[in-house]
Amino acid sequence: MHDIGYEGVHFRKSSPYGVIKNSTVYNTGLQEPGYGEGVYLGSANSNWECYGANGGKDPDASNYIQVLDNRIGPNVAAEGVDIKEGTHDGVISGNTLDGAGEKNQNSGDSTIDVKGDHYTITGNTATNPYLDGFQVHNVWDNAGCGNTFSKNKFVISNANGYGINATDQSQCVSAKSPNVVGASNTGTGGKGVSKTPTTPGV
Repeated sequence: MHDIGYEGVHFRKSSPYGVIKNSTVYNTGLQEPGYGEGVYLGSANSNWECYGANGGKDPDASNYIQVLDNRIGPNVAAEGVDIKEGTHDGVISGNTLDGAGEKNQNSGDSTIDVKGDHYTITGNTATNPYLDGFQVHNVWDNAGCGNTFSKNKFVISNANGYGINATDQSQCVSAKSPNVVGASNTGTGGKGVSKTPTTPGV
């Protein structure tokens, strides 16, 4: 998938159990860089009226999606993988993400952005992100919680960046479902592998 005006691959309108594997995605967002994600899971809550379940009353239930062993980037204008709030229980594994060419429009400044719940994000390699390798955000209800990060490798070129930036976990703690950043994640450059403490044995 390449030379595309907006996002490369989008699982939306309650499309569960999808798999994208052994694919290459690059040169996206040529028309709208802020919407030039490589692989996009679900929909923002502001778009659930169009793409949400139960006539838009519920989240876009694009759950249990697997993103496996893909090469994403360079010149993916927004995030390499964007995981939206309301989705859950997917797997992001074995991908090589090159953030060179990210435009930092519409908050697109990491190679993976996580707003969903209970994802397993493991064994990925991220290089050249605009800021952080991966970011975690709580933007709706208690979403953005219960995700596990392990065995990922980072090369951070931005001096202010982290491999994994999971900042505000207060909603996750109150929901008793914190994100877990394993000590098995490794990287060079920036301010370090993780902005928050890592968990041994993960």
